[in-house]
Amino acid sequence: VGYKTTVEVDCAGEGFKANGLMITDRAYLRIYGPGPIFPPNGPRLQPYFDNWNAQEELPSFEDGEQFQPSHKNLRDSETVKPQMLSEVDLLTLMEKNGIGTDATQAQHIEKVVGERGYAKKVGENRLVPTNIGEALVAGYDFLQLGFMWQPTKRAEMEKDVDNIHRGSITKEDAIRKNIEPMIRAFMKCESNEEDLIRIVKRFVERGRHVNVEEQYGGRERDLFEDEEDFDEDMFNNIL
Repeated sequence: VGYKTTVEVDCAGEGFKANGLMITDRAYLRIYGPGPIFPPNGPRLQPYFDNWNAQEELPSFEDGEQFQPSHKNLRDSETVKPQMLSEVDLLTLMEKNGIGTDATQAQHIEKVVGERGYAKKVGENRLVPTNIGEALVAGYDFLQLGFMWQPTKRAEMEKDVDNIHRGSITKEDAIRKNIEPMIRAFMKCESNEEDLIRIVKRFVERGRHVNVEEQYGGRERDLFEDEEDFDEDMFNNIL
């Protein structure tokens, strides 16, 4: 019996944290021990016996317990930026936020990556934003329309579909509830078109100087990477 555990320790005002496995009972492994077993005068036995070796083992602690460290050491290190999301990571987050179904989640990703060019796959199937993808996020934030790119609104729509099925909301009310904010957002984008074009052009100009291969580990030509490729008709098509 074991528990995946996070231990947080306060030592003279400094905080430390360790993740690992806290084993409370080894059960039959107390008798058999971890495999493999090599009899002194016999053949090698297969298969290997089970073992708790997937994670670092931690002592058994109680909440609020005090203990004396057996040894202390300092290691030189530096912070490392987190990896970009893989397609599997994104699917996990979509599931967590209630976006899509098993049948539609992959289609959502393909629309964002393949059809609209807001992101692309590089390296070990990692998803990175394109210039136009980052530009739209920056533009929506500038207009205080963050819900247009954040997962909350889409998750709310998906929940309303379930509510229609359960009969707690009518189809007409659900459509009106979700369409009206989109219409207001579109009108706000239209009335602030010059500001949005200015923001998009800024990211396009940046894309002419940023080496995506060095930044993300892979390079393909971004949508609208060169400023001369961009015009207002293209921007209107994006909206």
